[in-house]
Amino acid sequence: MLFLDGPRQVGKTTIGMNAAALTDNLCYLNWDNQDHRRIFIAGPDAISKTVLQNKIQNRLPILMCDELHKYSKWK
Repeated sequence: MLFLDGPRQVGKTTIGMNAAALTDNLCYLNWDNQDHRRIFIAGPDAISKTVLQNKIQNRLPILMCDELHKYSKWK
């Protein structure tokens, strides 16, 4: 697990999105996106279903959660 922390506007999301371009195994969810927010609120099963949706994999998926600190129950 990696927590990327830093001040505003220094490129944290950009780093994550650039990493996403290197693999087809990454699922990006952003709290500020209303559809993604519904997934977070629905709980771990909904997140897992979203991450694994339409993917047959021989390796574990990567989940990137952006702006998740805004959700009071993120832990």
